[in-house]
Amino acid sequence: MSNWEADLLALTYEDVMTVKRNIEDIDEETGISSFIENVVVLEDIPCSLSRKDEAVINGDVPNITATHKIFTRPENEIIAGDIVEVVRFGKPYTFIASKPFYYISHVEIPVTEKERV
Repeated sequence: MSNWEADLLALTYEDVMTVKRNIEDIDEETGISSFIENVVVLEDIPCSLSRKDEAVINGDVPNITATHKIFTRPENEIIAGDIVEVVRFGKPYTFIASKPFYYISHVEIPVTEKERV
């Protein structure tokens, strides 16, 4: 089944993202769980990065926190806490995903970029 609305919006996606997630691994013999960090769950996914709020600078060691939104197709599953790496016009950005909001035509993912100055 084709989603023509998602297909139409996808024509505007000029960026690409890779999504990494921490995955829980349970040892079947011991029952002890551990986490495998930064497992790539989505790669080279077309998206569009949009700035939401102005950057905020705070703290004794200056940190810049900027809030953005990423738009992508609705079949791309993103969960809060995922690490999202976006390449926009050749420049890489790294974000932490908040809870996404799904529409029939796209998903909006609020993300936060943190930089140390």
